[in-house]
Amino acid sequence: MSSSTQPLLTQFQTYLTGSKQLSDSSIKNYVSDINHFFNFLTTTLKIKQKTIESKHITLENCQQYEQHLQANNASNTPTPTSNTPTPTSNTPTPTSNTPATTTNTLSANTPATTSTATINRRLSSLRRFGDFLQTTNKLNNNPTQANSSIIQQPNLKQIIDKYQQHLKQQNLSPITIKNYLSDLKIYLLWAQEYAK
Repeated sequence: MSSSTQPLLTQFQTYLTGSKQLSDSSIKNYVSDINHFFNFLTTTLKIKQKTIESKHITLENCQQYEQHLQANNASNTPTPTSNTPTPTSNTPTPTSNTPATTTNTLSANTPATTSTATINRRLSSLRRFGDFLQTTNKLNNNPTQANSSIIQQPNLKQIIDKYQQHLKQQNLSPITIKNYLSDLKIYLLWAQEYAK
């Protein structure tokens, strides 16, 4: 669904372009995020009209979108446990004649996940879109104001404190815990810089 087929999205883009504080990449991200929201309205909520109008941007629809994003949050996705059976030596190994579609079938059944940072950005974009609708008198009230419960990413201290509690529960010696925490701090600081 491109912005050219959605007049409301085109108007939002024009509105953002009028703000001298936003870079081209920021505007592109805003438009992309609202396009994602529009796709949610037409596919998940099955709004039958091809063109999304301001009347479709309701409090209920915005809340359902937030719930949809949080349900697909990558941090909420369970990871495989050690109880997963491992192949034995009697398990046949794939040969060159094995169709390559096996892996694709598995990945197709795996639910898509969304990172916390992406969810935060999309909810922020939705609120900006709501401001646009209200400012331009397309809606009397901003239905996105209730979408204030952005998922907060833990800061370094919270991660380290949580890991320290975990290590203490393992009955490790204080010196071992100290060494593990030191290694973790070095890694997290590197990861924080790498992600910039």
